[in-house]
Amino acid sequence: MKDPTKEVIKACMDALATLEYDGVSVPVYETVTAKTSKPYIFLESTNTVKGFSENKDSFSRQVFVDWQIVTEVISDTGNSTDCLQIANNAQELLKPTKKDVLDLGAEFKMITLIFSNTPHVKEITENGIQFRKTITLQSEVQQLN
Repeated sequence: MKDPTKEVIKACMDALATLEYDGVSVPVYETVTAKTSKPYIFLESTNTVKGFSENKDSFSRQVFVDWQIVTEVISDTGNSTDCLQIANNAQELLKPTKKDVLDLGAEFKMITLIFSNTPHVKEITENGIQFRKTITLQSEVQQLN
């Protein structure tokens, strides 16, 4: 079986490309630096394991992709509202509709997609307060050819 991880990441990044919050685009990155302007979403980690429905005629993989939402309040007081709302908006863009799930191209088909997320984390920085929240997408992907 071919590894579908790259296709899942690309499909997620394509879906998240239209994400906005308060009229401002929220960029999505595979890597970031300490100087990256906030808010943003970045690819935190991936993991791929053998799928549940794999047999000699059908190949599938479970693909786990962790996306981290990062916001910052420039002051000594603030709350996590922006971070939580961006996470909710991101999940809305990624979740399957009745018509389709994320498009993985001609070689793979997404069978299931499950979301889980962590409570947000608050960190005091030199500039203010940074909020981080992780969304995990667990998908079962079947190889078509």
